[in-house]
Amino acid sequence: MSTRTTQVALAATGLAAALLLSSCSAQAEPERPDPTPAKPSASPAVEAATADAVAGFAPGEIPPVPLIRIPDLTMLDAAVAAPTQALRSALTDRPGLSFAPARCESGGVVASGPSVGLPYGDTIVNSGDGSGSFTLNGIDVVVGGDGSGVWSDGTTNVVIGGDGSGTYNDLEGSVVINGDGSGTSERLGATIVVNGDGSGTYGFDGTTIVNNGDGSGTYSDDEVTIVNLGDGTALVNGVEIQAGPVAPVPSVGSFPSMGSLAPVESCGVIITLEDGVLFDFDKYDLRPASVEVIDELAAALQEAGSTSLVVSGHTDAIGTDEYNQRLSEQRADAVVQGLLSAGVTAAIDAQGFGESQPVAPNELNGQDNPAGRQLNRRVEILVPSA
Repeated sequence: MSTRTTQVALAATGLAAALLLSSCSAQAEPERPDPTPAKPSASPAVEAATADAVAGFAPGEIPPVPLIRIPDLTMLDAAVAAPTQALRSALTDRPGLSFAPARCESGGVVASGPSVGLPYGDTIVNSGDGSGSFTLNGIDVVVGGDGSGVWSDGTTNVVIGGDGSGTYNDLEGSVVINGDGSGTSERLGATIVVNGDGSGTYGFDGTTIVNNGDGSGTYSDDEVTIVNLGDGTALVNGVEIQAGPVAPVPSVGSFPSMGSLAPVESCGVIITLEDGVLFDFDKYDLRPASVEVIDELAAALQEAGSTSLVVSGHTDAIGTDEYNQRLSEQRADAVVQGLLSAGVTAAIDAQGFGESQPVAPNELNGQDNPAGRQLNRRVEILVPSA
């Protein structure tokens, strides 16, 4: 059986922050083509290296049920949302591609690490204990000192409880967090269910993931079916190979608070591409299937009139610091070369950060967190504000 990979729908797209707190042709080489030994996998080595695989994953590896995310609360501000929506509207919604305002620290430096949505307010009253009120796009918002609050403009509705629970609804779907480790997300056609006991499911456009919470699980799309038996073996399109048990689905974290009673600064738009959208497992040359994504992204950036971009590569924490730093640089370079080949005329700076800027935990309670590591393996493109 020849090696092949297949694109997997891994996360509902949208302007998102992780709730728990990555063209040139495939032959074109990045600027740093140093040969690098294969990075060690978090799961046992597979015996059948020629088995079919999901894009971005080792043969026999079942992708994790994605972490539940909520749209960034900064997007409630129309002034902040406009540049992001303009780019997003020019691109086809697809799993593994997301957009968000870039938050800035003092001096205009883009903040790194997990992001938390903070609403902008043009009228702010702060009571000193975390409670108060503000006006957002003409909507009066009252925030409790425990982070609870309610906001609604008739299209977007946010209800946040002080116990970590909450709901978010807009025209793209809904997110429900129950505060007990369970939750559901139904957005842009993708459904995520986390039961809070290590089990969960995911479904999008013919792709399904079932995690039974006991080490076993299944994955299927229109090209590959994987049945992990939880005993160190898996059936890949009927062929038995060695594969480690499926890690449990982590419990859902707390819903972010309604926000700080102070404005935050946005200095542009961050476009995030998960590694499986662009690269095969442990590789840094662009997959042939990624050409469509790169071409579409390049056209959107040209239409937006972007004059400068910053492309940043990021990895998870599996492997040595040196390996991850090199891989992040190689992947950033590959995306830069792809954008330039697709006609982007902006000045582009490539950076690699290795594993130093995670957006989700690589481990939870001392256990491997594949869903978090999946989010950390990414390439980000910063489109600075004009």
